[in-house]
Amino acid sequence: MYKVKQQSVIVTIMAFVLILILSSLFSRSEPPMGLWVSFVVVSLIVANLLGLLAVQLHRLEAEAVTDPLTGAFNRRYFEKRLDQEIKRSDRMRRPMAMMFVDIDNFKPFNDTHGHTAGDKAIRWIVESVSECIREMDVISRYGGEEFVVLLPEADLDNAATVAERARQLIQSESARELSLGNENLTVTIGVAAYRFEESGTSFLQRADQAMYHGKMRGKNQTSLDRHDARGTVLVVEAEQGKSDQLARALSREGYHVDIADSNDEAMSVSSHGRYDLLVTDANVAGITCSEILKGFRIRHSGTPAIVVAHEVRADERETLAALGNVDLLIGNINGQELVSRASQVLGNQRETEGQRP
Repeated sequence: MYKVKQQSVIVTIMAFVLILILSSLFSRSEPPMGLWVSFVVVSLIVANLLGLLAVQLHRLEAEAVTDPLTGAFNRRYFEKRLDQEIKRSDRMRRPMAMMFVDIDNFKPFNDTHGHTAGDKAIRWIVESVSECIREMDVISRYGGEEFVVLLPEADLDNAATVAERARQLIQSESARELSLGNENLTVTIGVAAYRFEESGTSFLQRADQAMYHGKMRGKNQTSLDRHDARGTVLVVEAEQGKSDQLARALSREGYHVDIADSNDEAMSVSSHGRYDLLVTDANVAGITCSEILKGFRIRHSGTPAIVVAHEVRADERETLAALGNVDLLIGNINGQELVSRASQVLGNQRETEGQRP
């Protein structure tokens, strides 16, 4: 700011000198050539100084809206731009989406590798996400290891595709780019689509909440706002590796997923929201899938279920058949097979509901 004031003073002085020169020339009876030469020289000087001033002002304006570590926009600029894009979206009735990106386990990473490595990681995350978005999109550093991306003219599916591309890039390249050896750095990304006439605070909170749900489901995943998702699924599985695999597969295809590792947790979680599908193992911490389903359907009557297990006892199969609307996936089932069956089950369920009088 001092330099800007200095340039302003110089320009003022030069303008004053110009006036004195012109006044002096006009008061003499010499040929007018001297007047024009003086005018050109002084004009060039003033133009040069004004150019320097413009460059300085541009630099200061850029510094005012960007994060000094990453070069991404700062939070203040993002909030201003979000307000502008909301007005545009409401006026033109055009879609818009948001990604909320959070680096997984960043505090332990900083503690282990040091703050210099942490700063390098933050810069690289911004560069990686920037590679996956369009020039018109706005990436901002929102907090320490949190970033938000505003995607005008993008719906939920578009944004989810971009988010998953960025997540996979970071997961696959972080070890090499950050010299981490066998370790890698990952991110969890929440995605939400804008609803017309919604406040910026609400829009941001939904993207943040989607990211939080992804953290709760095991991190390193793209998580969609449950209100925008293709369906809401509760996965009940005691083995964390298996539950994370199933949840990631469903999330990638646009489902909102919550995870419970016991029957008690499943009952608690299911009491706080509506679910379109229950996915459970045959036995979770000593509780059979039929018992889990009975408790679940107290609050979610008629909701379909898929049992994913290596085997299911014959008597348990009979109980599940009596309960109805239960699919069995037996064997070493991968995430894609579950996604395919979930889509089929939910499609059948909605078709049935649509045929009811």
